[in-house]
Amino acid sequence: MGLRDKLKGAVKKVIGGGDAKASGARAVVGVGKDTPDGYRVVAPVGAIKEGAAGTYAHNNNRVVAVFLKDGTYYAIDNECRHEDGPVGEGEIKGCLVTCPYHDWEYDFTTGKCTTQPDSRLETYAVRVQDGFIQVGPILTPGTTMRGGAHNDGLKVITL
Repeated sequence: MGLRDKLKGAVKKVIGGGDAKASGARAVVGVGKDTPDGYRVVAPVGAIKEGAAGTYAHNNNRVVAVFLKDGTYYAIDNECRHEDGPVGEGEIKGCLVTCPYHDWEYDFTTGKCTTQPDSRLETYAVRVQDGFIQVGPILTPGTTMRGGAHNDGLKVITL
């Protein structure tokens, strides 16, 4: 087990209970509870502003990024397929979010990566019930491939 795996395991232990927003917000009563039909209550309605995202603990120690676009909630896996960057913390333009680590870009409505077209993130069912945002089962599976090219702004100079 490498350092990255140990660090990810430690983070998952901290957020695994799902009682609070993964990004560190205080606990809200009712949040983190699982419903009998496989959804997890992740946040109260209003916690995510239009055109923004939040990251939340989900089932099986996963973290999902939840987006609000034109009144509709979308959820995708929060781990970039390049180097596991926190996609939900990236810049949002329309339906696209850019991973803050190496600029891989994803359509959060489909999970498709526009930077690496053979890569995609899982998408999850999302619903609003009793004043809470709930994230459910996987709608579309993601790819398991990791790594690939990235644009870090540096140019290769050959002599």
